[in-house]
Amino acid sequence: MSFFEQCKQCSVRLDGGSGVLFQPMTDDYTYILTAKHNLYNDLKEQKNINDIKYICYGEDEPKDILKKYEHTTLDIAILKIEKINFESPYKEFEQPKDGDIFKFYGYPENRRDKTEKIKYFDLKVGDKNKFEITASNQEYFPQNNIDGCSGGGVFKRDGDNFCLVGIEHSMDAQSDEEVEHNIRLKYININAFDDIVAQYEDELTPLYPPYMSNFNLLDEHIFLLNDYEEKRDFVRDRLQYLSKTYITGITPIDIKNEFENDLLINGLDTRYATNSDFWQMYLEFILLSVLVDSKEYITMDTIKKIYKKRKILFAKADRWVELKENILKSNLQGLQKNATVFIACKGHRRPNKVDLSDSIVDISRPPQREEMRIDQGIDYTMDIKYKHIYAIEKLLLDNEGKFANATGTNVDEILKEVLQNVC
Repeated sequence: MSFFEQCKQCSVRLDGGSGVLFQPMTDDYTYILTAKHNLYNDLKEQKNINDIKYICYGEDEPKDILKKYEHTTLDIAILKIEKINFESPYKEFEQPKDGDIFKFYGYPENRRDKTEKIKYFDLKVGDKNKFEITASNQEYFPQNNIDGCSGGGVFKRDGDNFCLVGIEHSMDAQSDEEVEHNIRLKYININAFDDIVAQYEDELTPLYPPYMSNFNLLDEHIFLLNDYEEKRDFVRDRLQYLSKTYITGITPIDIKNEFENDLLINGLDTRYATNSDFWQMYLEFILLSVLVDSKEYITMDTIKKIYKKRKILFAKADRWVELKENILKSNLQGLQKNATVFIACKGHRRPNKVDLSDSIVDISRPPQREEMRIDQGIDYTMDIKYKHIYAIEKLLLDNEGKFANATGTNVDEILKEVLQNVC
């Protein structure tokens, strides 16, 4: 699905305005994120919830809203609707910067009787005031081109993912003698919706993707083994079975809440702690421990034991080998001698080099001891190994021949024999 199609299929008509479908961390319902003023009539009177209808892209049948939740001060609201299946955008965690380019989608009134009812606008970020962002349209639009777009989504492309940046709530207009030109758009940053969730925490779930509540939603993405000529499906099925069996009593959100300061490389914003790439690689990291240490059900106490032998840090970089100084400034406390630090790098699953252990000291300015978070008595150059998380899959690929005669009775022994070498 193209970026254009992704944005369209989650954009909805909401009475005289627009909104965005968003799947929070639950399978029980779906959200529509919109501008609060769409829930009021022209006299600023609140509409009855039974009178508020939405229509999905490509459909004509109005559907009901289950419940509505408004922000106390900002012009945004969350509408709860029955669960629907669609490709939800991710919540954008990075703060917008001057000059960022986004797409804005909405349903202008003057297009609602046409075949293509939705319209998009190119935006360039300008002024920022906490949650309210002002962006300029790349073109000027008369008022009848934007009436009905209020509450529409501001989107960006992030690698293979598409992200919701915010919700539009007003246009700034500039008039001349004949026509009013809308040259600037104001939108509310997506992070402001967290305030609504916090206010109604007993009724709403966070704007995290559903996989944050269930590792099973990620296991089809682990250990792809695409270069296997034989036994690929057999080995992957076994790894996924072990994941479903032993990693059921703990969730990504549990781990994030407990270990958030231990998950990210030094300097990386904590908002990245919900990234899907990271949690796929974290699942591989846990599964390694199931295979190498002992087959036991993973709990919070198990994670704490694992963190004495090995840790995993999430990073964002085009070349992970350039992260040495930030690795050493990360939280490495609790690691014992002969421990391993794995780096999981966003969008960089198959680096050519997977081990930095021999070159970790070859950096221009090694951090001073007081800059590092590492226990006394641990020599960071000798007692700890530094590897990319892809080192685990690379071992499976390099030892493909050992699985040629693997059966249901001996495959776990072969997996352990191969993978124990990564630590």
